Amino acid sequence: MNIEKQWYVLRLKPLTEFRVHNAIAETGAEVYLPLIEKTRVCNKKSSLVTRPLITGYIFVYCSCAELERYRYFRGVLAPLCFAKKYMYLTDSEINILKIASQNRSVEITAKPLCTGQKVNIVSGPFAGYSGEVYKLGHNAAVYVHVGLPGIWLKLKVPRNMLSSISP
Repeated sequence: MNIEKQWYVLRLKPLTEFRVHNAIAETGAEVYLPLIEKTRVCNKKSSLVTRPLITGYIFVYCSCAELERYRYFRGVLAPLCFAKKYMYLTDSEINILKIASQNRSVEITAKPLCTGQKVNIVSGPFAGYSGEVYKLGHNAAVYVHVGLPGIWLKLKVPRNMLSSISP
């Protein structure tokens, strides 16, 4: 049995992110729910709301044995699996989510990628990460996908913060 701890991904029932996060945190486990603040307009009034960056998922730093226990918590659908193995993120990938949750211009999409140029982000908060250009915008903005397993962050990055990756 593997006792090594990893950042495992739990898939959740709709609108249960906060409840599951709190329940798992009460056990003493390290659990991460990336949050983002968005401006919401309702009846011509705007307010700042906090919501999950990625709806339907939380990340738990635990062993496989502990993960088996958390899968039965109320609101959890199942650990995310691929080829009958539990999926987990590296510390670097969790760091991407932490940076993204502090950046209000980030959007999450599950749409298929467009074919585009591979780039490295060379400066700014996402420096050191690479992605794929999927859209060229106005004012020298480039829209870049930065991939995590099953998730794509959609970033608006100035052209001067990018360098091309040679094929």
